[in-house]
Amino acid sequence: MRHALIPAHILSTVGCGDAERSIENANNNQAKPMAQDDPQATWDDYHKRIRARRVTEAKQMFAAMQANGVTIESILLLDFRHFSSDKADAENLGKQLSENYDIKLTHDTESNYWFADGTTRPDGISLTESQCIDWVTFMADVAKSHGCVFSTWRLTDAKTEASWSNESFEADTD
Repeated sequence: MRHALIPAHILSTVGCGDAERSIENANNNQAKPMAQDDPQATWDDYHKRIRARRVTEAKQMFAAMQANGVTIESILLLDFRHFSSDKADAENLGKQLSENYDIKLTHDTESNYWFADGTTRPDGISLTESQCIDWVTFMADVAKSHGCVFSTWRLTDAKTEASWSNESFEADTD
């Protein structure tokens, strides 16, 4: 695991929203001081916060989906993104996730971040709320295990084409 390759200013400020916006915000804001000087403790604390945010977003998103008619019978298309400052970490995460998803690895030269974008397309899935929360928890944990960050995801109703993204929900868990 190469968590130390993610700069401390990113670890202390990245959170809600897409990876590009998170990176831009991290570069424009003063970093919050971390309680620990130990890089592993810093990474663990950061991961805990991100995971809690993503789970809260999942709960809010699922409630919004249900309010808009999504049921267990609905077929959903799933897209998601992880990022890392290290190409090998993003590649290894992509390789693991490619067992169940189509994965595309890209690089942003401006930020120098690597992105592992995944999808279930053209296939769809059905989810209960607990399955959605379990999936989000897994994605946050598997990203951490590879030194990556689980950034965003979107669910699209295949029939109505209505879509919901975690970026549309606020999750203040700090």
